[in-house]
Amino acid sequence: MTGNWSEVVSRHWLREATVVPAAAPIGLSAAFGLTVEACAPFRAGTRFGALPDVRFRAADGVIRAPGELLPDAADQSFDGYLDRVRGCQLTVEQPLLLDFAHWSAVRDELRALWRRVGWPSLSVVPELVAGDGESTVTAGETHAELAWILTGSLRTADGAAVSAGELLFRPAGRRAADTVDRCVMLRLRVPTDGRLAFVAVKDALAEALDARRDGDAVPYVPVGETVRPVARVAEEFREAVNSVVVERTLRVQAAKRWSAGGLEPVAPRPPASLTTGTRIRRTAEIARVPAGSDRWIWTVNGHGLPLSGRAGDRLLAELPLGREVGVGQLCDAMNAADRVDAVVRLLSALYRLYAFELVGEGA
Repeated sequence: MTGNWSEVVSRHWLREATVVPAAAPIGLSAAFGLTVEACAPFRAGTRFGALPDVRFRAADGVIRAPGELLPDAADQSFDGYLDRVRGCQLTVEQPLLLDFAHWSAVRDELRALWRRVGWPSLSVVPELVAGDGESTVTAGETHAELAWILTGSLRTADGAAVSAGELLFRPAGRRAADTVDRCVMLRLRVPTDGRLAFVAVKDALAEALDARRDGDAVPYVPVGETVRPVARVAEEFREAVNSVVVERTLRVQAAKRWSAGGLEPVAPRPPASLTTGTRIRRTAEIARVPAGSDRWIWTVNGHGLPLSGRAGDRLLAELPLGREVGVGQLCDAMNAADRVDAVVRLLSALYRLYAFELVGEGA
């Protein structure tokens, strides 16, 4: 564990700010590579709704289309970039979505914290922040903040100093601007405001209602008449609140979040050609949520995989976390020699979700 969670949790968690020595779960060079990759599409202009998202703030405000003010490989490092662009702040939201190895390193670090304080109900938001001068972007009133300083230093408005190799924890609350000195940080915004949970439940209900609709148009009626379509939606809303479908959706979302350590998931990777001679090693924890009679949703690294029957149970029993085994051996142990194709299809789906790695000659 790189974070000094014993100190943070025992004395300060969600109560007061603190600074403790802690190595970041990703290095400075890796952070620069992720930043350059995330910024590349934004050099042509703003991309609405895209993740990762990039924001650039100069002394006089946000620049919506910073173009060449964003870093690229020619800058070679954050030092080169901060030499070229002074007095500005660059924020990359969700940079970990670009690389599973770095994502999993941060996920593992967070799991060590969540085991002590409880698992988050909503997703954590990672950011890479690089800047020099006054920083006006903080986690604010709805999120607590965990910030590893990769290089440079930060001074909070209340005078706390944080240097490279240290971790800053701050609970949610009003904050004045910090001052950063050629600072690069990995910051995680941890949701703590109950209103955010309300929004999540509202979204789940909206999805449940939308699944029931069949493209109904917004009703227009004469003045004074009962708006029956609207009343019908209200009735459907009451039904959805008590629906097992919505409850199951929320349970699946919680299980996905658990499997991802509170992070949003990385997109599935390309498939691999698996044969009975391929050797694999399971690397991910898997949660299972009941989804009806003999049906389950498996959650792996933030993704959901619907399954039915008992073959999955036998697979998990024969493939515990960390075990290395050949695909053919696994089929024999599952008594599935006559269903090799079905087992390979399941393993292929799990491979795409980073549930295991290939080892040996097939890696």
